Amino acid sequence: MLKVSVIVPFYNVEDYLEQALDSLKHQTLKEIEVIMINDGSSDRSLKIAEKYAREYKNFQLVNCKKKRGPGFVRNIGLRQAKGKYIGFLDADDFYEKTTCETLFYIAEKHKVDIAVGNVRQFQNDNFFLSGLHKKAFKNHLKTTSIQKDSDLLYDTSVWNKIYRRKFIVENEIEFNEDILYEDIPFSIEAYLKAKNVYVTLEYIYNWRIRQDDNNLSITQQRLEQQNFTDRINAIKRTNSLISNYSESKTLYYKFQYKVLEHDFPLYINLLSEMNEDHANYVINEIKEYYNLLGAGFDKLFLNLSI
Repeated sequence: MLKVSVIVPFYNVEDYLEQALDSLKHQTLKEIEVIMINDGSSDRSLKIAEKYAREYKNFQLVNCKKKRGPGFVRNIGLRQAKGKYIGFLDADDFYEKTTCETLFYIAEKHKVDIAVGNVRQFQNDNFFLSGLHKKAFKNHLKTTSIQKDSDLLYDTSVWNKIYRRKFIVENEIEFNEDILYEDIPFSIEAYLKAKNVYVTLEYIYNWRIRQDDNNLSITQQRLEQQNFTDRINAIKRTNSLISNYSESKTLYYKFQYKVLEHDFPLYINLLSEMNEDHANYVINEIKEYYNLLGAGFDKLFLNLSI
């Protein structure tokens, strides 16, 4: 029986892809499949993936010749997956060698829809805690839910967890294909629909901070108007999901607190580097968003921030 399917989309990551795939090749859990999906790479990434597909029977390759975006290729992976659980690995990051085993046995033992692990960020050889995930979970959380532990709203990454495939299929959870930050609504929708979740503080995922000459830095990407448009659209879609699947106003407003505390400052702090039109666009969108939250938000915002 295939226990875990790991979906690895990749686009122009020739400098990192082997480390990512090697971390899957050396997993202590052997009953896994690796679904590599090329998203129109123009560097050596495809050749690297082809080599792994030739040499290892549990590595399969899907080649999209034209770039379609992360949501599109991740959905291909969801349709291809045959494992009891599904995980994701970004091609510039890597798993710990026990990641699949740790999450699989947690999921099986505790009968959960989602098993979640902790995250380290790294740059070169320096590793440090992920600040965002420190906010999301401070303790081991056994058979919890996002309704019980609303701090899970800070955990909007898909790659530090495994999802029971039957749960994903039955709830028709998939990625938005027309925006970046597609992991935000996917993660929150899964949390909202999951009957039970288990969080371990054991580090299972290594998240790279990239400083490439051949790739736009995160800061440079945020200076592009489309980047902010995609972020705010992902946030709005997440708002709709929370409204539709939770009766808790506190959960809704807690997510708004997260948006104002984390998401918007990523762009506000770069206003001085944006051209005037872009800066005005960001300011006006944030003002409009805040105004739509309603009169009751200010008071609850203050209560949540204490």
